[in-house]
Amino acid sequence: MNALPSGSHPAVSSGIYKLARVLGYFSVFLGLVELIWADALAIHLGLSRFEWLLRAYGAREVLTGLVTLVSRDPTIGIWLRVIGDALDGGTLGWGYMRDPFRWMGIAVALLAVTPVIIADIYCAIMLTKLKRNASSA
Repeated sequence: MNALPSGSHPAVSSGIYKLARVLGYFSVFLGLVELIWADALAIHLGLSRFEWLLRAYGAREVLTGLVTLVSRDPTIGIWLRVIGDALDGGTLGWGYMRDPFRWMGIAVALLAVTPVIIADIYCAIMLTKLKRNASSA
């Protein structure tokens, strides 16, 4: 898949690149879900009449996933995912402020994406470290 940076432990490097690939596929999958089911998701997340926003987020997810999957170095794609995670978190908070009676749907969404957010941040940091170590070697 990717050439491993010199000076890095091969198992760690290949594991991080595999994680980046999984996150890329997940991004494409999530983006397609947001594009196809934006209407239903908007209702459950307190974002009625903002289906267009969920579709835009879906397009962002698909593009970010593709950047991650086709790039020789997935670091930029994964950092774009981290930025998208921040937007998504803010949007969930906004959905709660708009319609606090939808708190259950918002809480479920937040619980579902939290492990992925953690994986995105971890992967972005590790890819950046590997890149930095490779450039200094």
